[in-house]
Amino acid sequence: MAKTKLFYAELILRELSADPLTSDFKISPREVYPRMDAVVNDMAAKQQLNNWSVNYGGTSELYLTTWGLNNDAITVVDLPDEAASYFDLPVNYVDLPRNGGINSIIPMENADVTVIITTLREYRMYKNTPAGSMQGRLAAYPIGSRMFFNQSEVQANYGDMVLRLMVRDSSVISDSAPYPLPADKEDALIKICVAYYRDRIQQGADIIRDGNLKLIQ
Repeated sequence: MAKTKLFYAELILRELSADPLTSDFKISPREVYPRMDAVVNDMAAKQQLNNWSVNYGGTSELYLTTWGLNNDAITVVDLPDEAASYFDLPVNYVDLPRNGGINSIIPMENADVTVIITTLREYRMYKNTPAGSMQGRLAAYPIGSRMFFNQSEVQANYGDMVLRLMVRDSSVISDSAPYPLPADKEDALIKICVAYYRDRIQQGADIIRDGNLKLIQ
C-alpha cells in the first residue's frame, strides 16, 4: 500500500508524543504538512530525490515528479461492462500546453508500451476515425482529477502505472495521495521535522507551529 502524506505526518507525531520534551504538546497532522513539504521541496531542489527532477527541460521552478519508483505506483481501476478503466491523479499537475503537465504514463507490467496522452476532444475525434493513429494503442485523457483510458481491463492487462507529472512543489499533493518520497529519505524527513519542533519547544515558545502549536491543558 502506498504511503501518503498523512502516513508520514502520523509517524512524526508519534515520535513527538514519545519524547518527554514534546509529549505535552498537541498538533494536528494537517499542521505538520507545511513543514514536511518544505523539507521535501528542499531535498528536491538539492537533487537528493531520485524521483524529483528540478529544471526539467529548462522549465524553471517546476519539478518533474515520478510515482511508481518507490512502491507508490498509481492504482488503475477496472469497471464492469467493458467501461473504460481509469486512475485518479495524485496531484494538481501544472497546466502546460497540449497536456504537457502529464509527462508520461508507463504500465508497470509492460514498460515497452507507450501510453498516448491525449485530450477528450482528440479521443472523440480518433474514436470516430477507425484508421486514426490510436487504433489498437493504449491512450489516456484527463477529465478533472481523473485519467480515463481508451480501453477497458487496463488493470488486468497492464497493471498499475508509473506516472510522471510536472508539479509546482509537494504542497499540491493531497494528504490521501501517494507521497512520492524515496524509501532512503523517509528517516531523514521524520528526523528533520521532529527536530524542527523540538528546537522550538526548547526555545521556550508557547506557540511554535507557525503560531499554532498549543500546550495541552
